Order: sequence, then structure tokens, then C-alpha cells
Amino acid sequence: MERGKRITLKDIAAKTGYTINTISRALKDKTDISFETRKNIREAAKELGYVGDSAASSLRSGKTRTVAVIIGDISNLFFGSLVRDIELAMQEKGYTIIIYSTGEHTEWERKAILSAYSRRVDGIILCPVQETRDNILFLQNLGIPFVLVGRYFKDIQSDAIVWDDVKAGELAAGYLIGLGHVNILYIGGPLYISSGTDRLQGYRNAHKKNGIPVNENMIRITNITAGASSEAILQVLRESLPFTAIVAFSDLMAYEILYTLEKHAKNRYSHISIASFDDIREKIMLPVNFPSIRCIENESLVCVDILMQKMHNNWKNKPAVRFLDVEMRYS
Repeated sequence: MERGKRITLKDIAAKTGYTINTISRALKDKTDISFETRKNIREAAKELGYVGDSAASSLRSGKTRTVAVIIGDISNLFFGSLVRDIELAMQEKGYTIIIYSTGEHTEWERKAILSAYSRRVDGIILCPVQETRDNILFLQNLGIPFVLVGRYFKDIQSDAIVWDDVKAGELAAGYLIGLGHVNILYIGGPLYISSGTDRLQGYRNAHKKNGIPVNENMIRITNITAGASSEAILQVLRESLPFTAIVAFSDLMAYEILYTLEKHAKNRYSHISIASFDDIREKIMLPVNFPSIRCIENESLVCVDILMQKMHNNWKNKPAVRFLDVEMRYS
């Protein structure tokens, strides 16, 4: 075979003696072709180095069998694990994924949506930036099946798979209150993010249930990008705020806070109590351990299941937010 030449069905036909139609149906694993014939054709195709033309196939079917996954930060262990699980689930269903990382920027999110649309993806899984409503409304107008994951819009009807973040915030703060703490510092994400709002509400609920007034100065809202929580805790140290425990918006922020305290406050906070969210220690071994909230269900699988139904027009329900239950992992 000439080097560099693309192998075609005609080449497989020449090698095996089967018709092009038989070869085409065998490679699609059609059951009207005998198992033995399908096996022989697949072996010949593999030997020749045949690669199917997905572009031509998508033109015929109108489907590309690709899904775009748009998330905030692929370097974040939580997001990385989420994408991995989505990819594995999609592979089992015969789909490939295209990954976009927005860096939590609205404009980058818009470009990712446009790029996914131009590639004719069959569906989109999106963890939205949420600084504005514009991108989600734009996505709805495009008509591509999509599911939001991790965050939702309270004033826009769309399918979303999210944690019960109010309960999560209440569990985290309630755990620290149960240890006897009353001066609990909350370092949370922006309030335009649904999980930022809901986790803070849970923090407030835990105080109210236990008859403890909320000290508003103990609530610090910051970005969720690298370095933001470090600056937030440094500001708290400059103010000499008398906290004895911390609720951090994510495990990564908690690790950043602990590192900053160790570096700048030495032994003053060596035994600080902290509770967080995401349970990334379940996914990667880390030396520092603290209680963390995790989702009981696998949100990736739930998300993929709903998107698959929508892509195949089997989804009859109105767009809705599905809240997944959470629990605290103590060790």
C-alpha cells in the first residue's frame, strides 16, 4: 500500500473479496452481517490501518457523536475528576468529548460555546461562569441540547445537576459549631455563583439553628481563582480578626488558606479547625486531612444520562434543577 495514502473501503474490498456495502455494514456492526464476516472484515481493516471518516459520517447522519464539556478550570482537581468521569461515561456510549476551560471568564465562556457550535457538537455540558445571564440565554437560542453542572440559574429554566449546597454549607458550619466554635470565619466564592450563595445560606442556617448570631465581619467573599483565598486570609490576619475555625469554599481554597497561615502566622493557627467542600482527598492522596463535604451520587453520570436522553429526544420533562444529596467525609 502506498505510504501516506488513506485506506478506503475499496482497499478492504480488494483484500477480502467482500462488497463495499458488506464491508460498510460490517464496520458499523450491523447484525444482518454474520459474526464471522464482521470479524474478518474488522481484522482486515485493522491490518490495513483503516480509519473511519467521521466527518463524512456526520454529514450523512447529522450527528458528530461529540459532546463539549465547558468548565471553569481544568487544573482544578475537582473539575479534572468531573471531566474524567464524564469522558469515561461518554466513551461507553460511543461519544468523544471536547474540553474547554473558561478560566471563570465570561468572554472565554462565550468563545467556548461558539467553538462548540461551529464543531457541530451533539450536546454540551457546562459549568457556567454566571457573571451574567447572557451566555446561557445565547446557548438556549442555539438549540443545542445542554445540561448545566455544579451551578444553576434561579431565574432561568434549564436542566442542571447540582449539589444541595444549602445543606452542604449547613453541614460544614454545623460540624464546627458542634466542636464548640462560635467565631467561624467563612471564606466563600462570589455570590453571583449559585453555590456561593447557597453555601453561605447554609452557613447562616447553621448559626441560626444553634442560636449563634452571625458576625458579618466573619464573612469574606473572594474569587475562586488561585491566590484569591490567600489574599483573603492575609487581610483577616491584618485585621486581627479573632476566628477559631474556618469554612472554606473548596478544598483547594482550604489548602491555600492553611499554607498561608503556616507561612505568615507560624504556630498561631497550627491547630485551627477547618471544614470544606469537594472531598478531593478521595481522588488524590494528600498529607493534610480535614472534614470535607461530598456528593452522595455521581453527578457526572447523572449529567450524562440526562444529556443523552435530550440528545436522542427522549427527554419529556420540563427543564429543571436536580439537587443531589451531600454528606460530610470526616477522615
